[in-house]
Amino acid sequence: MVADEGKFFLADWRSIVEGDRNRRNQTNQRIAKWEKQSPGWMKLNSDAAVDERCGVMGLGWVLRDDQGNFIAAIGIPGKGVFTPSEAEGMAVREALSWLKVKGITKVHIETDALQVIQQLSEDE
Repeated sequence: MVADEGKFFLADWRSIVEGDRNRRNQTNQRIAKWEKQSPGWMKLNSDAAVDERCGVMGLGWVLRDDQGNFIAAIGIPGKGVFTPSEAEGMAVREALSWLKVKGITKVHIETDALQVIQQLSEDE
């Protein structure tokens, strides 16, 4: 009985994955891809996740050198209910603090949070 349920879950998962691939191919969406940095520069990708139901979140980032080689990854669990934009902003802030402590200055920051990008890009 458990094996049968596992087969059903596997079949469902496969149909979702195949359906997702087909949709991506049909809509001709661009798949995001890491791009090389200028020599001597690094790239930090940050992200956040929020689970409002449980009142927890996670912040994290990955740092790579100009050739795409892995340098470091940090994940920080957190408690509290924040909006996704607030959590994304906190992830960028924590990443910047971490970079400062490490003495890393030649770095491009990348996040998928449009609101955070817009706020950081505003002229005061």
